[in-house]
Amino acid sequence: MAKIIAWGLVLMALWSCESPTQEVVTARVEKLASSQRDKRCELANLQKQATALWDSIALELDRNLPVDMPADERYNMIHVRNTALLQMFMVFDSLAMPLQEMVQAASTKDSLLAAAMKTNHAEYQAVSNQLDSFLMVLEQHFPARYQEVALQVLALEKEDCR
Repeated sequence: MAKIIAWGLVLMALWSCESPTQEVVTARVEKLASSQRDKRCELANLQKQATALWDSIALELDRNLPVDMPADERYNMIHVRNTALLQMFMVFDSLAMPLQEMVQAASTKDSLLAAAMKTNHAEYQAVSNQLDSFLMVLEQHFPARYQEVALQVLALEKEDCR
């Protein structure tokens, strides 16, 4: 909320000193839209990393769980993506130590990925708030240019990540 207020004050200062040109506002909107897309793509990459991490754990569990383990319990254990929950299965302590260590390492990496996702999301929200503010300025002061720029922003939002 403080960031929104700060950006509102920045926008008010811009308008009170001298009105920025259409080109300045448009350039800022385009830069923010690009940054927003980059943050969205970074988040998608982090999510892919987390999925790949737990997919690799699931594969190792599938290879190493006892063959006589009940099918439902086996299925549930393979599909859990949380170390604390995995450790609650009675069979966990009988797994080979390297696999237990792999699960523990995955927990650490997953925590780091979750923290990075949280940071990324906060940065994405801040950029989105700034973008919304500048789009409102553009709409209010340069309505003829607003429609074109808004369509460019929408195109960037839908753009596939590389």
